[in-house]
Amino acid sequence: MKYFTSDPVGLYDSEITSCIPAFAVEISDEKYLELIAGQEMGKRIMSDGSGLPVLMDEPEPTADESAAIIVAQQTYLRTVADNEIAWRQDAVDAGIATDEEMSDLTAWRRYRVLLMRIDTSDIQNIIWPEPPKK
Repeated sequence: MKYFTSDPVGLYDSEITSCIPAFAVEISDEKYLELIAGQEMGKRIMSDGSGLPVLMDEPEPTADESAAIIVAQQTYLRTVADNEIAWRQDAVDAGIATDEEMSDLTAWRRYRVLLMRIDTSDIQNIIWPEPPKK
């Protein structure tokens, strides 16, 4: 038997687990498979308000969520650049950098500057700089 809970949203299969909340509602095998297939296609399983499961499109991110995603992406890319710069700078400082490493160091520093100049408040018009080849 298959079950659904609306809060928290969950699907349960009695053949897999015996830990099924008392407030879970029974659903058909067909509905269960439909929900799993929909989730695999990027849909979200939600409650229809009466406690039954429905598939919904993922909501578009809010402006604040979009801004947070952009800042997180910038932070991640900055971390990548910092890591690429650090070991090349170590090679320069130790006097053992190759010509290629010194050239790459310059390219990564340029990339990092361009990355940090991005206006993250202008979400619609962000053009991410192309990172140097690793």
